[in-house]
Amino acid sequence: MVDLLPLPIRYRSEDGGFPTSDDRWTLVKAFIRDRGIADHQIRAFNDFIDRKLPKIIEEMGVVETEIKGLKVAIERVEIGWPRIKEPDGSETAIYPMEARLRNATYSASMYLTVTLYVEDEPYATETIYAGELPIMVKSKKCNLTRLKPEEYPKRFEDPEDPGGYFIINGSERVVISQEDLVTDRPIYDAGDKPTIRYLAKVISTGPGYRATMTVEYHKDGVIYVTLSAIPVRIPFTVYMRAMGLESDQDIVLAVSDDPDIQKELLPSLLAGQEIATTKDDALDFIGGKIAVGQPKPIRIERALQILDKYFLPNLNPQKPDEKAMEEPG
Repeated sequence: MVDLLPLPIRYRSEDGGFPTSDDRWTLVKAFIRDRGIADHQIRAFNDFIDRKLPKIIEEMGVVETEIKGLKVAIERVEIGWPRIKEPDGSETAIYPMEARLRNATYSASMYLTVTLYVEDEPYATETIYAGELPIMVKSKKCNLTRLKPEEYPKRFEDPEDPGGYFIINGSERVVISQEDLVTDRPIYDAGDKPTIRYLAKVISTGPGYRATMTVEYHKDGVIYVTLSAIPVRIPFTVYMRAMGLESDQDIVLAVSDDPDIQKELLPSLLAGQEIATTKDDALDFIGGKIAVGQPKPIRIERALQILDKYFLPNLNPQKPDEKAMEEPG
């Protein structure tokens, strides 16, 4: 949906008010003239290059190897400019029209800077080739952005081309936009079932994946949580105990210090006590929903993996300290 709030004053009607139905086509033409019909596609791709791709690389972090004391740290990613390799082995810059005529992919090379660590000491740092990334026409990495408008005809390019698409093996391809729920923010709604009073949902983004958490406030007063990896309603207090808040007092204070809100948590506390009263019990119960029939240590390990990966991954949680859990006392 287009956000009309930041539009400049020139988009207002002649009498100074906000546009009416009679002004809608004037508004649409002005919006397309100033921003273009593919501006949202180009801005999304630029955001992927500037923020999302480096974030994915950053979250990959350190890659452990099977050799003890040897690991590889991925530090950063670099994107080149679209080029094509000629039969003689040389490389030259390529432009969209040439890619169409030669049935080539309009892409740029990706390079990763990695450091090899031996016994936690940096041994060597190198930049390695990591593959090709298709480049969107008219994006910040497109070779056309390095040309002046009067230079376009020399490359058989149309200055009025809005861009916003890719060229794969000579064919133009576009990513179709679709409406989606906002990520990393809670969405609240009234319950749509007789047993549910209120409902909240969060679609969290992790390194290359998304995880959904649903919180339901039932009419019996119990608050249930459902994760995308565990499609079973579990009282939220069980998850709280699994993350280390074992006493009812710790759970209540972590939610609110308002006495009225604390009273609302009583049904959830009672429901959770019937399932688990310690951290190990809570992890065992959660793991039992996904590792059915497995020994207790495996169930606890699977529960830790699920919490680490799917419990609000946008908050960048650290992996639970399993050694601390195993230590007596």
